[in-house]
Order: sequence, then structure tokens, then C-alpha cells
Amino acid sequence: MTLITLKPEDRVIFLGDYVDRGRHSCQVLQTIMDFETRHPGQVTVLLGNHDEWFCDWLFEPENAYIGYAMNMGIETIESFFTEHNFQAILNSQGDAPNIHVRLQAIEEKLRENLLNAPEHQKLLTWLKRKYQFPRYVETPTQIFVHAGVDEEAGEYWKSATAPEIFTCKYPFTTGKFYKTIICGHFRSSFVAGDEGYLDRVYFDQASHYFIDGYVNKSGKVPVLVYDTQSKQYTSFEKIADTWHEYRLNERSN
Repeated sequence: MTLITLKPEDRVIFLGDYVDRGRHSCQVLQTIMDFETRHPGQVTVLLGNHDEWFCDWLFEPENAYIGYAMNMGIETIESFFTEHNFQAILNSQGDAPNIHVRLQAIEEKLRENLLNAPEHQKLLTWLKRKYQFPRYVETPTQIFVHAGVDEEAGEYWKSATAPEIFTCKYPFTTGKFYKTIICGHFRSSFVAGDEGYLDRVYFDQASHYFIDGYVNKSGKVPVLVYDTQSKQYTSFEKIADTWHEYRLNERSN
């Protein structure tokens, strides 16, 4: 984030999945919120499926992914606590009659403590607001979204796309669409059928740009740049410790 310098006319769109991929999810969310605060009106933060699952668990537990807190979400939740406080909650239900009751009690205690933590109120208010926002950004020629849209619906995709498709779409779609779709979610190497696309952006030579979602393996967050004047897309690669911008193949129309 420290490498990003914005001009007044620049805009940044984050495509989601900030949590569940390491022990620093809280810090990642804080960094993004701080970046948005420093650049009011220039930053849009979209949620991915992992962010939705965390928000479901935190704000709407009746709709939560079953087992989220004790499986894929445990490191995300832990990142909001000190080690001492987290362990204290885990050990606080030792007299529960069975493991199911104990896990349920621990989960409720974690949620209660997190929602009421004074040090996280600003971040949680910000996150809840993002949770209530649309899952896409549309321009006259583009759709920015975490996973994708229902392309069979054509120009009616906004009303025809089921809510979960915006963040959980599978399988991916390639080929011609009437707008350019910029998404994350998928492994670029899987879409391209080429392992060389790890940590890169894959363009399907038609209407889709896939920003690699396998960041937990690559350790890099790919960036796609769109120049509104030249209508060109570029990205970056690191060669000999220096970042170089390169141009992606453009659409033919």
C-alpha cells in the first residue's frame, strides 16, 4: 500500500477477500480502511465471499456459514484479539456438558467480545457499511466484481444475478460479453491453464480480466491499471527487484 500514490483523478477499486488467508486479517482490513480514509472519494472497497462469510458470522449469525468460526474463520477472528484474551475465551467453557455446547458457547463469546471491543468499533462500523453496499461497480464499459455475474442474462445481469454469484461464482466464464468484466476470486493459472499466471492478471482475449486470487501462495497482490484516456490495461511484474509495468493485450473492438 505504501507504493500507491494517487493523483486527484485516480480511482482504486479493491475486489475482495481480505480475510481468512492468514493471521493478520484485522490488520489488513485496518490498512484498507486507513487507505480509503486518506483518499476520500477515490477508493471503493468491494467484498469477496470470505469477507461476506466473516460478516455473516459477525453481524447476521442466523445466516452464517455453518462451522465458519471453528474452521476457515478461526484465524480471522483470532486476529482481532490479543493472544491472552483469545485463549481465555477458548478456556472459559470447560464445564460445558458436551463438545457441541462448548463450541457454541465459545463462538457466542467470541462474537460478543468482538462486537463490544472499544478498540475495534470504528473498523467494525466501516466493515458493516461495506457489507451493506452493492457487490459490484459498473462503468459505461466495465463491471468490477469479486467473482462474476450471470452473463446469460446479458444486459439484465444486475437484476438476474443471484446475490451469491457476485462473490461465489463457479465455474468461471470466459468469452465475449457486452461489457468488460474485471474480477478476482479465481486462480489465474487455473483459468488460463498455465501455471505461469500465478501472481499475474489473465486476459481471455475477449471480455474478461482475471486478477489472480492465489495470493496466499504467491505472496503478491496483482494490480490491474486502466487508463481512461488510452483505454489500455496494464499490470506489473518484478524483475531484479524492480517493478516494471507491462501492457496486457487489448480487446479488438
